[in-house]
Amino acid sequence: MIGIIRPVPPMMPIMVRRPRARICADDPQSGKMPQSAAPKQLEIHDEQPAVPRARSARLRGGCGPRSGVAAVTSAPVRLRPPTFASFREFYPYYLGQHSHPISRRLHVCGTLLALAVALAALVTGRWAWLLGAPLAGYLPAWVGHYFFERNAPATFSHPLYSLRGDLSLLVEVLTGRMPW
Repeated sequence: MIGIIRPVPPMMPIMVRRPRARICADDPQSGKMPQSAAPKQLEIHDEQPAVPRARSARLRGGCGPRSGVAAVTSAPVRLRPPTFASFREFYPYYLGQHSHPISRRLHVCGTLLALAVALAALVTGRWAWLLGAPLAGYLPAWVGHYFFERNAPATFSHPLYSLRGDLSLLVEVLTGRMPW
């Protein structure tokens, strides 16, 4: 028996979006936020998947990387990490990234654990443990960044300065110069 085919309703939920603001270099009010960029809540039904950001600039027309006209949107922007000429310049930035006391405690415990694993590897001659030392040190530190600081670890942008910062923080906590 042949039944009647019914159209299937779209499975995408109702999404709430904010319109993106665009400021183009050829705009007569260049440098000013257009009136249409005021925060509004719009309810829309999407029947097509979202367009990736790389393609959406080309599809909008007018502004975009290939049109030669600069486009500014309200999309989140990833800033490049700051550069430092010396560890002396880096350390205040490092301390600012570790302002939460639980995060500092996790960093100190992780650094102590990594040093203990490395020392145990040297004493017992089990050299494979040296591979676990960075994991033992960085795992608690990254938990502190993700759950308490809510920022990216400086290890990714400045690995050597970050390692020295971890050791300096450990020394400052153990000597009482930094609050535990």
